Formats: sequence, structure tokens, C-alpha cells
Amino acid sequence: VFLDMAKRLTSWNMAYSVFRNSPVIDSAGNAAYLKYLWQMADYAYTNIEATDGNNWYASIARSLYVTGVYFPEFKDAENWRMRGEGAMSKYLKKNIKGDGMNYEPTENYHLYALQLANTIQRFGRLNGYSDVLKDAEELLERNAEFTMDALFPNLEEGPMIGDTANPLFSPHGVLNDYATLYGRSDFAYIASKRTRGTLPAHTSAVYPNSSAIMRTGWSDNDKYLFIENSDTNYGGSHNHPDDLSLVMYAYGKRLIADPGVYTYDIPDTVGVWLRRTTEAHNTVEVNNNPQSLSGRRTL
Repeated sequence: VFLDMAKRLTSWNMAYSVFRNSPVIDSAGNAAYLKYLWQMADYAYTNIEATDGNNWYASIARSLYVTGVYFPEFKDAENWRMRGEGAMSKYLKKNIKGDGMNYEPTENYHLYALQLANTIQRFGRLNGYSDVLKDAEELLERNAEFTMDALFPNLEEGPMIGDTANPLFSPHGVLNDYATLYGRSDFAYIASKRTRGTLPAHTSAVYPNSSAIMRTGWSDNDKYLFIENSDTNYGGSHNHPDDLSLVMYAYGKRLIADPGVYTYDIPDTVGVWLRRTTEAHNTVEVNNNPQSLSGRRTL
């Protein structure tokens, strides 16, 4: 419920900027809308630390910050911005490993958290707040590098590690923004799908706490191999027992595929098997023992 409210808060902010001058909104309706916005922001401000420090926490932090930017007229706006930015900084330090990958080893949640942080950075810059998330810039740049490297050669899909639901992987908006922020012409090249910027200087990359990614180049016809290595004891709901699993893409198609999330519905025997067993992934079991979710470094 809290997460739904936080997402609704951000949506209501954006919606208000569209219809606030509409003649069909009278003063009473306008006041009621603003009162409810304040109530949601106040609840988020008061209760954010009662949530776990996962992507829910980051989503609430984004909503608080955006509300403080949209409505500087509220006397609480500065407090909302400060707590939102501080909470996002706290999230990043806790949940991003040294190699730039999120502790939730799944590329769509990795990208989701990066997009939330990028929203705070972008809204801050556009509205005159300098050095937003300055202490996390290096971490966020590495975070973005992973999204670039994880893209398949078609620059439209990703490996579907962990609870990834959609084969389409779209970090292009973040990469486009960071191309300017960090002066990265390789980000611009990938964000524009090869129409501007410069070719990345590397082909393969090792993220020592997360994965190894090998490719023969950056064209549509190149070959690609992803090796998963979570190197974490995180056993949360979006993780799969799939260390050292393989994903291969070549000749315009997936040759070795990861099952992704399939469905969260329970009971669903297929979904549970795909998400909770090692044998559903392209990796090994030792003596028929599945990998552990609660202690990732043990069998």
C-alpha cells in the first residue's frame, strides 16, 4: 500500500502540472487536490524509514523529492527534498556493490533503481538545485555502465536475470542523460542506437561482484555471452538460485535463455519451478543439490 501511494504521489504531481489552470477545476477542487498531495507527502516523510531499504524505499525517496521540487510553496517542501535526497543516497550506498551492480541481481530492478536516482538528479538540475546526489555520482556512473554492457547486440533486449519480466531492456533514457552529465560519448552512442557519439572502447567487461559479459563487438550481428555471478548473500524475492548461469545471444536471437520471472502468482507450479530451482537455469548443481537462496555462497 505504501509503495502504491508513493507512485501515486509522483503521478499526481505530474498530472497537476497539466490541469492546474483548467477552468473546470474550481477553487474547492484545487484545494482538496493539494491537501491530499500534502497528506501523501507528509505520510511518506514521516514513515519512509519504517520501510525496508529496498527498491520500495528508493521509490518513496523519489516521490518525496519530486513533490518538494514541484511544490516549493509548501512550508515542508525543503524537508521533503532533503529527506528524499538523503534517503536515495542511503539506498545507493547500501544497495549498490562496488562494481556498480545492484544487490538485487536482476537487470530490470537494477535499472528501475537507477531511473529513480536519475529522476532526482534531473529534477534537481532543472530547478536550480546543484550537486544533487553528488556523493553518489561515481557509483551511478558505474551503475549506468552495467546497463550499457548488459544490452544484447540489438540494443533492445537484456539477459533476463532473476525476476526480470520483459525481454526488452531500455536504459536508453538514463544513458542519454548521463552522456551529458558524465561526458560519456559511448553512453550517447548506445542511447541513440549508434546514430551519434562514439563506439565503446571495450567489448567485454567483468563486474567482479556480479557478472562477466563478453561480446565480439557492438553491431547487430555480433555475438554475446552473459555469465551470472551474484556474489551476494541477498536472498530477497527477486533473486534466483542461478549463480554461474549462462545467457547467449547470436545471429539475432537468444540461443541460451534465462527463464526470467514468468509469474509471481502462487501457487503456480511452473512459476515456482522457474524462480526457485537451480535446475531451471543454465548452470550446475553439485550432486543434485540446488543452490541456496539464503546463503548464496553455499550449496
